[in-house]
Amino acid sequence: AQRGQDETNQVRNAILEAVGSDISVLVKAIPSLSRITGKLDDASVHVGGIELENRFNYIFEKFISSVATPSHPIVLYLDDLQWADKASLDLLRALVIGSKTNPILVIECYRENEISDVHPLSAHLQYMKGWKIPLTEIQVGNLTKDEVNTLLSDVMNESFPRSKSLSNVVYRKTCGNALLVKQLIMTLWNEGLLVFSFHDRIWRWNIKLIESKGIPDDAAGLMAKKILCLSSDVQMVLMGMACLGSHCDESELNIVGKCCIQNGSESVVGSGLVFSILDVAFREGLVVKDGSKYMFAHDYIQQTAYTIIPEQERGSWHLAIGRRMLEVFNKREFEEKMFTAVDQCNRGKHFIKEEAERISLAELNLQAGEKAISTASFSTAALYLNSGIRLLQPEHWKDHYTLCLNLYHKCAESEYCNGNFMVAKEILVCIMSNAKYDNEKFRAKSLLVKLLSSQGKNVDAFDLGLSMLAESGKAFPRHPDISIIQKEITKTKNMLKGKNVDDIVAHKNVKEKEIAEIMDFMETFMMIAYHINAMIIPLVSSRMIQWSLLYGVCASTPFAFVGFSISLVTIFSDFKDAYCYGMLALEIKDRLQVTQKTSRLLSGLYTFVFILNEPLNSTIKSLRESYTRGLHYGDNEYAFASAISVLMHSFFSGKELTSLESDYRLFKDKADECNHKRIINYHPLFLFIVFMVRNDTSQSLNDLNEILESSLMKAPEEAEVNFQCRIFSLQLQVKYLFGDYQSAAEIAEKCHDHNIEKKFSGRYDLCHHIFYYGLLCAVLARTTKDEKWAFQLRIQIGKIQEWASLSPFNCEQKLSLLEAELVFLENSDDEAKIKFDLAVEQAAQNGFIQDKAIAHERAYMFYLDKGDVNQASQHYGNAHDAYLKWGAKRKAMQLSENCPF
Repeated sequence: AQRGQDETNQVRNAILEAVGSDISVLVKAIPSLSRITGKLDDASVHVGGIELENRFNYIFEKFISSVATPSHPIVLYLDDLQWADKASLDLLRALVIGSKTNPILVIECYRENEISDVHPLSAHLQYMKGWKIPLTEIQVGNLTKDEVNTLLSDVMNESFPRSKSLSNVVYRKTCGNALLVKQLIMTLWNEGLLVFSFHDRIWRWNIKLIESKGIPDDAAGLMAKKILCLSSDVQMVLMGMACLGSHCDESELNIVGKCCIQNGSESVVGSGLVFSILDVAFREGLVVKDGSKYMFAHDYIQQTAYTIIPEQERGSWHLAIGRRMLEVFNKREFEEKMFTAVDQCNRGKHFIKEEAERISLAELNLQAGEKAISTASFSTAALYLNSGIRLLQPEHWKDHYTLCLNLYHKCAESEYCNGNFMVAKEILVCIMSNAKYDNEKFRAKSLLVKLLSSQGKNVDAFDLGLSMLAESGKAFPRHPDISIIQKEITKTKNMLKGKNVDDIVAHKNVKEKEIAEIMDFMETFMMIAYHINAMIIPLVSSRMIQWSLLYGVCASTPFAFVGFSISLVTIFSDFKDAYCYGMLALEIKDRLQVTQKTSRLLSGLYTFVFILNEPLNSTIKSLRESYTRGLHYGDNEYAFASAISVLMHSFFSGKELTSLESDYRLFKDKADECNHKRIINYHPLFLFIVFMVRNDTSQSLNDLNEILESSLMKAPEEAEVNFQCRIFSLQLQVKYLFGDYQSAAEIAEKCHDHNIEKKFSGRYDLCHHIFYYGLLCAVLARTTKDEKWAFQLRIQIGKIQEWASLSPFNCEQKLSLLEAELVFLENSDDEAKIKFDLAVEQAAQNGFIQDKAIAHERAYMFYLDKGDVNQASQHYGNAHDAYLKWGAKRKAMQLSENCPF
């Protein structure tokens, strides 16, 4: 006993160490888990919708990983997956993919003949086959004729030849179905067609007599015949039990015993009698018992018992059981068995005559739907909420307005989370037609905006959002003039002047619900606006901050400060004030304890605002935290946005490319596991890294460019803003590095046409792009003697100077190298030597290994041009070594192949 308790304590400690108080999220869905973990305070995190489902899956995966150890591996057996819904299969997929290194064996069992090509399980299986996870497919068919004969000869202790005549009949009637073989043998025994002769000590049977009896040769017929041979009491209990499904517990069985119906009238069976009646079913092998649970031995038996009830009477059986449950269950029992009770009533709702009872049942469906939503079971929630809606009539919007509104809205939310966008849209349109108040219509439209965005219709979502805000008296111009933006930002700065975090949170939470709902919507709207017209973000974020100061703060206030900070950077290059407001956003977040917002705050701040205030490689730690927090709280959109920033900042700061390739694969695997496509769009960066790292002579520079162009054509609409520009920027870099300057100039023209500097505004991507474009201009100015390139080089130096003045530890080496190229072009040799040496020194000091490699390479070209072979050779060797240290083996190989010495 002590050993068992010690093992339980070990498991409890492992779970709590991995999951902590978040285990309460799982306990809601699996109450029996509290027997191990004990009762814990609910994790005080308020997320809903898709974020709730994402969070549940993430915590469940961590829970499984904590209890699966090499000494205690887990075997997870899941039967009848042909009945599983999409959400359950998504959770299973995430578990399997996320547990590739954990000692877990998952056995998925299903009936192949019951799934079609469009069944969710088909898509799940196809998806799993695409992963490098050991998969073994085992097809469990029926017994062969010889196997049936072997089975019977073993059971009866008869020789194969003697049992063959009986086994042939059994096989012909059962087709080798193991359940039917067993049941048929028991039927032959019960009917005296298979007997044991004690005198001769052998089994005897008469084939002609067996054939003449007309024993059914199908599962349903055989089971029905067996059940109908039992007493009427046993039949009624089995039929009542079948109404509950494949299993039930003792309390439910008691209710069944009191609600057995025959010919439309109730026949009360005493509770003690129910269990004695079931003894007969036990002996016949129809029912088995496991603790306090009673189960049909096979679902064929349950289905058969159910079909014995006349079809026109089944609803009344269900309704009687459901009514009885609602009558006798106390509050605790109802909470535990709510789904069962409501489901029984729903299946008998056509027999409900009184409107009051229909309304009451609709309210119960709302309760059941809300409970399912609280455990992220949106498929289940949608079933109950739709059932509640079907119980109502259009006129009930007048008499039972609150009930209708809640049912419809929660149903729309559930269908949205299930990906049933068209169904959700129809429900939302109905709400908007019947809602009495503007704030209720606004709430429905807010969900419609999310729905449109999820479908990739960001323009439609943006337009609807603007009209919603206008209807609420908070109108914004679609294309705001810079003067309007400046005026609003100045107004906001003036309102914030002299205020610290204590002053801002002094108003506590906003008391006006309407303002809080609009603020929450504005937070969503800013993300959509980023893809369509980011110039509106400063107006929206300013308004949110102003309201926070006037009406009180809310959970969206920290993000308003982030949006405001980003606008100061991207539009006005005001990094100093942006940094202050960004820090204020984090302080407000901590004061309000809205930890679920952490990912989106860190993602925005460390991608845009803080990049010049600290070394670029230092931002990676916070971005990784944003990624982890996003997964933890189900905020996957921002989690993977942070993952992309981790990759880009790692790339820009010179992280070793092989390690970066590994990071990309880890992020991509997690994105696949979460069914999130966004990071897959950055596959071109991965292709570039692989190209640079591997000495694969089968892939040329032209091959890489063709793949990049192909990726560009496949880019989704919502990714175009940054995706196109990043591909162009990568193409410019790779063409420059490998000496294809003419093609690089053509790409530079595309960058100009796509206004890349505006789209990269405020991010380190812009500094990176300016740097490579400046290097290209320097080369073209020397080779073409065209003054326009020298002019452009000077312009790029001016831009880099601004970056270097704000963030020397990230940009000074780039400035020094471009200045070296300019004085090289102007034949100021002594100054050029100083600048090239300075660029190398600064790149090494700041940790930008790729900039150091390029600086050495450009210095080698400079000294070679000046005839100083000794210095040229030294810089050449250093460039080769630095490229190898960066992991750019392909570039190092190109240097070797073109060695001039």
